[in-house]
Amino acid sequence: MHTIGQESPHMENCMSSPLDAQVGGEHYRDLELQPIEIIHKLYGYAGVKAAVHCKIEKYLSRNKENEMRDLRKAAHCLALLIHYKGMEDYDESL
Repeated sequence: MHTIGQESPHMENCMSSPLDAQVGGEHYRDLELQPIEIIHKLYGYAGVKAAVHCKIEKYLSRNKENEMRDLRKAAHCLALLIHYKGMEDYDESL
């Protein structure tokens, strides 16, 4: 798994990056670069924030049988946003 940037020392203590997890399959984790990593490379934190906002809205507005899985997917998207915000704050402190 390829990750971009360094972990921020200001981030919460967690054993793994949210990039190492996926809710509902492994189709992104198996890629060399995940779509969110590409968005970050191309558009920075603002692009990640916009993409995550859209994904969270999608998961919260669906009327599916497995609402809990959609809530977990939305939470995972928020964890990705926190991850990239931590990277941005770390980069700005250098």
